[in-house]
Amino acid sequence: MQRKKRGRAFLSFLGIDTPEDRRFHIHLRPRFFKWLAGIGILIVLATAGLIEYSTSPRFCDSCHIMKPYYYAWKTSGHNKVACVKCHYPPDRKGAIWLKFQASAQVVKYITRTYNPKPYAEIQDASCLRSGCHSKRLLEGKVTFKKGIVFDHKPHLLHLQRGKKLRCTSCHSQIVIGTHIEVTETTCFLCHFKGERKGRELEPIGGCPSCHEPSEKVFTIGEATYKHKDFVKRPGVRCQDCHLDIVQGDGNAPRERCFACHNEPERLAKYDDITFIHDNHITKHGIECTQCHLEVKHEVKTAREPLEYDCSVCHVGEHGGHGKMYRGVGGKGVPSMPDLMYLTGVDCTACHDLKMVPGKAAHFKGQTFVPSRAGCVKCHGESYGSLLSVWKNSTQEALARLNPKLSETRAQLARGKKASPAIQKLIDDAEYNIRFVSLAKGAHNIYYAARLLEVADDWLDQARGKLALEPNSLKGNRILNGTYCATLCHSGIGVKTPDEVVFQGERLPHADHGSKWNVPCAGCHAVENHRQLRKDMTKGDCMACHHKQKDADCTKCHQETASFIQGPPPSSMAGLGCTDCHELSERHSMGKVASKCESCHSKDYRDILKDWNGEIEANRNALGKLIESCEKRRLNRDSLSILNEAKKDYAMVSKVKGVHNPEFALKLLGDAKDRLWGLAGQAVKH
Repeated sequence: MQRKKRGRAFLSFLGIDTPEDRRFHIHLRPRFFKWLAGIGILIVLATAGLIEYSTSPRFCDSCHIMKPYYYAWKTSGHNKVACVKCHYPPDRKGAIWLKFQASAQVVKYITRTYNPKPYAEIQDASCLRSGCHSKRLLEGKVTFKKGIVFDHKPHLLHLQRGKKLRCTSCHSQIVIGTHIEVTETTCFLCHFKGERKGRELEPIGGCPSCHEPSEKVFTIGEATYKHKDFVKRPGVRCQDCHLDIVQGDGNAPRERCFACHNEPERLAKYDDITFIHDNHITKHGIECTQCHLEVKHEVKTAREPLEYDCSVCHVGEHGGHGKMYRGVGGKGVPSMPDLMYLTGVDCTACHDLKMVPGKAAHFKGQTFVPSRAGCVKCHGESYGSLLSVWKNSTQEALARLNPKLSETRAQLARGKKASPAIQKLIDDAEYNIRFVSLAKGAHNIYYAARLLEVADDWLDQARGKLALEPNSLKGNRILNGTYCATLCHSGIGVKTPDEVVFQGERLPHADHGSKWNVPCAGCHAVENHRQLRKDMTKGDCMACHHKQKDADCTKCHQETASFIQGPPPSSMAGLGCTDCHELSERHSMGKVASKCESCHSKDYRDILKDWNGEIEANRNALGKLIESCEKRRLNRDSLSILNEAKKDYAMVSKVKGVHNPEFALKLLGDAKDRLWGLAGQAVKH
């Protein structure tokens, strides 16, 4: 009871009356509404105060992950400007949205789900708002540092390298103490990236666009001169005295993308340079150095004369040699790395002979050249002559190709009309010839041979289209594709096999090269040592052999020729293969039947069909007998009988029994008779 009285007294103090006789009746006096208004005013004032406090730099400092940025701001030239002045856009709608996002960050901070490295986008409108830098674009040139002149107009009003820059492209947060101030590495990245080639340096805008010539009088040693007087002389460039003033290439490694992104679809855009810059710089104001490596620019006055890296002047001297060794850079030939390159052999393995003898190297320096010993020490004496063979063979091929190229170009100079296609054939041929000549084809002899072979073919095509007389160079061992055997195999004693099996056919391998001059590259993939071309089929063989009307079919089809002779010999053993077969067409029963009718009556079409049917029936019967016998346990003599039957079965299947029906039926019949005893009477019935 006493507790209820105290409760009613407190409610009465607030202006809420609850009489004892009316249980659910409440009476609100004016005092209640005064209390309510007062509390509302306090909430509004507290909210306003919290909002005001949350927009102050002190609030930013209350979060430990913001402390580095807070102290950078505090020591910067913007330390009198509140953070939100820059981080919130001038328009109210954008500011409200960013305030909402900031509130979400507070929640993440409290719940410990925040990113320890926060990121913010600053809009140009924040910098150029009234009262800040609204007139900055109109001020013209300003002095950034002593001797360095800068103009905002061309940087912000015009595309630079085809890209739209933002204020934060140059004014960024990179190191503590330089909050939203210019960092020179950004300037260097844009002005120097891709503009240095050895000793040649052509920065964007040129040196005078940033550096005014110094008026200072310099004294070096006993000489005194005025810098400005020298740089104004014709032909005098800054690089003549200030070498090696740029270090770093400013590339953007793919790995840096992972600092912000992990979505495959975004990472796939890495090579789309236009999209990357538009999305990161123009739309989101990402600092260039977030992606790009640093480029340094400084004049080292303490450097001693000649104290430079040789590559400053000697640019890419062995670039062509490296490409030749790697099997890249030519035209019309796929990549063909040298076998030694693939096994990791470096230049020093072969270039082991000192070119400068004795004490002369102290003054002239030393260069190492390839030698016979470089081959022998790894491969043995048989390889000792290969280097000279490769050099001489390449020079011999070039000595024949260069006059052919010159003659073809001379015809154009005399008025021969050349289409762009013809001109390209000649230009590409010249490119390959020059590549092999200057990059030394011996660095990758098979690749060099293919390049010259293709160049020769292109010149032949161009000459044909220009109606010039043929100038075949196919007698040269490099230009006719026989280089495998002549440039290597013969020198190291590799014996070419007399016969090989290709897709079930035995072929006279050695005769192809020695008798018929078929180039190794006609069948073998030069870029894949000892392997046949991946697209090699029997059709490639027929494309060559079946073009010859006087082709000797028995060279490849020896088993068929022997089968025709029996015994007993076929009734048509005296005929030639082409009497029944057309070389240019696929062999089929229908095609052969039409040939029969040219000599015999039409009945022979049915006779041929009957022969084939009878042979197939007997062959199938023998096949079933063989399967039955293979399921039985046989002694040695029985296995011998079975194997002989299988050979006869395979022979008739391979050579087509209709070439000698009588002999085919005899072989099949005899084989079946021999197997009856093995299979037993159960098989017979």
